[in-house]
Amino acid sequence: MSMNPWYKKLAEGGLFFGPQFQSLTSLSTDGSRIRSDALSTTNLKKKVGKDYQILSILCIQLLLMLACGNLSTLKAFLPVFISECRIQSLGETNDEEATISYQNDHNCFATRRIDATLLGPSGSVVIDMKDVRLSLYTGKMGSGETNDDIHSERHPTLRVNWRPDILSLIWQPDLVDNETQAVIGALLDLIGHHNPRMRVLELGPDCDCRPKSWLSLLHKETALPRIQSWNTGSLAENGDLTVSNGASGPFDTLLISKLSESQKLWKHTPEKLISLVGQNGVVVTRKTDSALSSLAAAKFSIVEIRKQIILAVRTPVSKSLLGKDVLIITANKPSSAVAKFSKSLSTYLKQTAGAAQVNDVPIANLNQVSITSKTTDALKCLSRALMLEQPSLRFTVYDVGPVGLLNTTSTFSYIERILTVYEDCDDKEFIQAHGLLYTSRFGPDFGINAEFRRQIGEQDPIENTALSTVGPAKLSIGKPGVTDSLHFKQIREPSTTPPAGFIDVAIKAGSGYWHQIISAQQKRVPAWAAQKMLQEEEDSVLCTIPIAYSTAIYALLDRGNLRAGESVLIHSGAGAVGTAAITLAMRIGATVYTTTSSQVKRDY
Repeated sequence: MSMNPWYKKLAEGGLFFGPQFQSLTSLSTDGSRIRSDALSTTNLKKKVGKDYQILSILCIQLLLMLACGNLSTLKAFLPVFISECRIQSLGETNDEEATISYQNDHNCFATRRIDATLLGPSGSVVIDMKDVRLSLYTGKMGSGETNDDIHSERHPTLRVNWRPDILSLIWQPDLVDNETQAVIGALLDLIGHHNPRMRVLELGPDCDCRPKSWLSLLHKETALPRIQSWNTGSLAENGDLTVSNGASGPFDTLLISKLSESQKLWKHTPEKLISLVGQNGVVVTRKTDSALSSLAAAKFSIVEIRKQIILAVRTPVSKSLLGKDVLIITANKPSSAVAKFSKSLSTYLKQTAGAAQVNDVPIANLNQVSITSKTTDALKCLSRALMLEQPSLRFTVYDVGPVGLLNTTSTFSYIERILTVYEDCDDKEFIQAHGLLYTSRFGPDFGINAEFRRQIGEQDPIENTALSTVGPAKLSIGKPGVTDSLHFKQIREPSTTPPAGFIDVAIKAGSGYWHQIISAQQKRVPAWAAQKMLQEEEDSVLCTIPIAYSTAIYALLDRGNLRAGESVLIHSGAGAVGTAAITLAMRIGATVYTTTSSQVKRDY
């Protein structure tokens, strides 16, 4: 029998034998697949490079003989224990063929016990191995096994997340009382929402605990993080920068969370700090006078958070409205509030934003207006569909909220920001709420997506917890044939009221019989089948009684009708059922004979 199919099958199972390790040349097994013995041939000398090696280790070759010639059931087993091994020196030998005989004991689906003998060309024993124990090789990941690569996770459900626009934040007195921006984590959340590909540099961190929580907030350990990299470093007073992983600037976000570090760095190396911030970059630092003056001189937009933390945004590179034509479209018969708002906006765009011409046109007269770009003829269609068909079109949607609650000063400023084109991150959809401008990003719904992966078999890693705390559960097999993958799987089903005559029983302990292991941890049984426990009785003791004693009662009383003075032979007397039968027979007054499988059990 050719060995190529066997080596190919092992490669599929995770064990790849290269040309130098394919030592077996033939294989003979029982054609009826009944006997587990096998014979194979191999060359005593194997050329490896320029040298020849004598084959003296059979452990690798033993893996091929464990399917009794049935290629479809072949699995890779690895030796874990050798009870006895005798090796006879060959001396000088030619490139001759030797024979290997095997005796295989299938004592378990995940383990094997074999004996193997290597016979030389003359029939003499070269290697003799006794009681070699092997275990199933589980190195290859099965289709149902959890994949630890977070980037391969499927996220079919996305949510639209709205957060304040970091580029439009300006200093306002009411921001002092806004607790959501009082901590650095909230600021990083806003920055990551604006730029999910940001590179962060933290200078002078005092511990790893806070960065871990911030990275968790930015979904770093998920398939869809809102951060590209987190770098830590230190800056000497002479301007020498040391970054832990060797990353180089500029960075999208510069973070200085320690007050002492902020005071030192902004006093001695302000120019170096500012040079580390990239275009459209953000600085989050503790407030100091040196930091305020340095950032203001570098034309950063500064927001003070509770007078302790500074959020500074570098003035972005943009294309302003200066010299451009603006078209304001209103309804045919707008309300007085909308008409007033439109007129004020037109004045603002001309006088403040520098627009060359502003036209306020009712939507019914839109076809009478001369428009420079033909793409704007389809303004009444959906913006996303338009931009999908015509990528050059810039269609922005801005929801200002209730007109009666508008603060025209901030709203006009936001409109100017919206109509300004930013090269790196040019948003198209905005919402104004509570005086702030919000932008949207798609983000995964981790709860729904995790449930989706569980339903299709892409399970999350198994969590270890006490079985008594999970409620209903059932036995589950992570990988067939691997005993270590056996575990209990939590069941989540809607609770229902037991019908008349039934009760729900929470299983706190079990005797270990198979039908108790595979059943759920909570069962609905007839009320007559349950017996109330006494206060002094223990779960671990009483759980051993029902199965063993009910079996003994049925066998001796219901079927055997055992009476006092009679004799009874009980096999496996050291087991649970045997012990129960002996106890019951002795209480009846019968003479008991029993058998056991070992001297230890006999003494028991």
